[in-house]
Amino acid sequence: MSNTTFHNILTKQEYQRLLSTAHELDHRYGFTVYMLGHTGMRTGELAHFRPDWFDAEVNLITIPESQDCWQSKSRKSRSIPLPESAIDTIDWYLSTLGEDAYGYSPSTIHRHVAAGAEEAGLDSVTASDLRYTLAQELRRLGVQRDVFAAILDVTRTSISRHHTGKLPQDLLLELNQQAKLDTLYDGATVTRE
Repeated sequence: MSNTTFHNILTKQEYQRLLSTAHELDHRYGFTVYMLGHTGMRTGELAHFRPDWFDAEVNLITIPESQDCWQSKSRKSRSIPLPESAIDTIDWYLSTLGEDAYGYSPSTIHRHVAAGAEEAGLDSVTASDLRYTLAQELRRLGVQRDVFAAILDVTRTSISRHHTGKLPQDLLLELNQQAKLDTLYDGATVTRE
């Protein structure tokens, strides 16, 4: 018996279709798909997300080691550097949705993704698939594996240890030197109405 898990990595076009469709169904669904696909947050992290984790001034989401009755999977805090385009979109969702933007259970997050995927005509897309889709997109942009492993908090490999001591701003600078993050998914975005 194997523990190998296969992930459905979406193409850029499939991701854009999922994002647009989820956003049109319900802005909360769009926010869920956007956050998972553009930040690489885990379902449990997004379930416990709070707006104070998001700092538009320094282009970061900082996930705490623990909060209330929750503890991060890696048992440490981490920061996710964001491109300018993501800052604007996340800020828009937070202002538009208010408290409806966060506080969902993991099962609700999975339902948001599943509803968007079904409506978009995509089979068996999971929240975890969006994290792997982001990893593939970062590779397409030329981001070195050790850098995106640090961003995605891949701790099971020695690769992520190389960047453990780097500040999030240093990772953002390195990411921007390796790839133009604002071209993530070739500009996949949502219509803000």
